Amino acid sequence: MASKELSPEASEVLKKAREELANVVASVVKNWGYCPAVGKIYIALLLSDKPSLTLREISEATKYAVPTISKNIRILEKLRFVKRIKKPGTKEIEFTIVESLDQVLKNFIKYQLHRDLTRLRDGFAKCEEILKSAGTDELNKYINRIEVIKDYCEIILEMVSIFAKLPARKIFKLLLLKTSE
Repeated sequence: MASKELSPEASEVLKKAREELANVVASVVKNWGYCPAVGKIYIALLLSDKPSLTLREISEATKYAVPTISKNIRILEKLRFVKRIKKPGTKEIEFTIVESLDQVLKNFIKYQLHRDLTRLRDGFAKCEEILKSAGTDELNKYINRIEVIKDYCEIILEMVSIFAKLPARKIFKLLLLKTSE
């Protein structure tokens, strides 16, 4: 994936930068519960010399086998970070990143945060249901704690829904606001 337009020195620096960023992103997506290949595939597409790549080209860039690329590219498609392009007159499919930062951020908020918060809220609701089914007052303090956390999850889910509708710049400004005390 070395650029034909760059000098050998610049190509080597770009290669190192790709590797460094791919490792960082792979580590982050692993913390989100995804295979590190998801992050490395995304960076291979993001920092490619070409606007789109085939599975084979992504495999060459990441050193992952084509079946691994195929499996993990579907995750990126589901998250809407990557889209598939069918070239007219060929059977080969290529993949490209979604260029819009707005869209990437909204997809992350919509699919990752919303999914995780919904799972938490549902888990707390199930716990509350189990505690209430005992029918004893001695569990009320735990039920009350669970209800508070469940309410916070609902509030945060509403905020996530609002955030997902805003432009990325507005979201960043809101997240970076500093209040004076």
